[in-house]
Amino acid sequence: MIVFGYYTIPIKSVYAHHLPKDVAVTEGARFDCGLKLAHIMFIPAFPIEKKWLMKHQGQTYETTSHMASLLDDLYGKPRTPWYSYAVFLLGLAALLYFFIEGKVENYRQESALIEASRSQKISPNSYYALKSSSEQYYGVKVDSSSEDKVWVRYLNNDPGYSENKKIGAVSVFMINRGEFKVQAISKKTIVKSHYRRSALIKIEGLNEGETLTLESIYNVDIDKDDIGLYVSDPQTSAEVKQVLKKFVNETSVNSSLALLDSSSKTYLLDVVKTAKTGDVTNMKNFIKENEHPEVNYAMMMYAKYVYLPKLADNLIKTDKRLLSDFGEFSKLLGVGLWRNSSKIKNIKIVIVNVTGKNVALARVSLPSNILGRPSRINFLVKLRRENGQWKINLPSTFSYTSDQIAMMKWGGKAYRERIRSALKAKNKSLIFDVGLAY
Repeated sequence: MIVFGYYTIPIKSVYAHHLPKDVAVTEGARFDCGLKLAHIMFIPAFPIEKKWLMKHQGQTYETTSHMASLLDDLYGKPRTPWYSYAVFLLGLAALLYFFIEGKVENYRQESALIEASRSQKISPNSYYALKSSSEQYYGVKVDSSSEDKVWVRYLNNDPGYSENKKIGAVSVFMINRGEFKVQAISKKTIVKSHYRRSALIKIEGLNEGETLTLESIYNVDIDKDDIGLYVSDPQTSAEVKQVLKKFVNETSVNSSLALLDSSSKTYLLDVVKTAKTGDVTNMKNFIKENEHPEVNYAMMMYAKYVYLPKLADNLIKTDKRLLSDFGEFSKLLGVGLWRNSSKIKNIKIVIVNVTGKNVALARVSLPSNILGRPSRINFLVKLRRENGQWKINLPSTFSYTSDQIAMMKWGGKAYRERIRSALKAKNKSLIFDVGLAY
């Protein structure tokens, strides 16, 4: 297979009978100007030389220099045809094609990226997993955005995590401890980095300032109570255990209330205020719409038939005083961990996990207190961090009682009957509202 070589082609021909009569030439001869071309795969690459040749009766002869000059003078020196450089022209055409195609493709991609950056749903619940060249990941959170920029929040000097998972991207924000910073990044850079898997994002205080690639985008609302993510954090675990130990050993109602989160205090006030309305439908709805209906039943029945009658005309004007007064009364019921009892001091805290921003779940173990046959009850207690301090969610502790009720032969019905019997024992003339005696 011939790849490189040369050949000759005629580029101009003159027949003998066309020449002036005074030029002595062989009759029937033909003069051709031959162009010798170098070729690549038989495609002309460049011209080597031009030469006049005479052809007669199948033979080819080289003309004299005088005859060659005469032919040039008579008919003009033949020009080198453009296709003599076909290889280079084709190469140039190919380069031009790829250049234009690249420009068009870049334009398409740029247009797609711009459109993607405009249409991308960016919300405060978006978390970006940024990857370094050493396969280390860093989580950043969308803080806010404008038409062309996104401000991301991140933990300064975050050590990162080794495996690209949602839990890794959001964990530092769930733990919510340390120095957080905010930096702006153009939307175009974010979209380019994500779609092209390119290291284009540089954030001060992450990966020693080296560029990062946007590997994944996660959308999750860590402010919700149950997002299905669990983060183990030694410092949180120690703080939560300390609060729980203090809570079960506390005898002062005001000190106990100080360890409850704001929603727990609202719950206690709502029990009294709902009972005070005397509206059985409202009371029943309150009981059943909460997570622990049987415990709510006990709280509501004692509030309506014992606490409020004793309060009578001694009107408590402020929520603060009402909370303290009813808090002390309701603690005598002994539901959940809301009790004064030495038995709950034996609480065993098995594990603590952070389950959301400023939310933790503690798995607790405690001996039963209302079952005929002693049993170990394992339940979850929710805590919230408010003003930098972990606070207990009181209704979540009711699962200690609810789980035992579920183990009783007649369950909720038996427990409600037990509550009414205890109330009757205190006041034999007591008549229950029909809607509450179920």
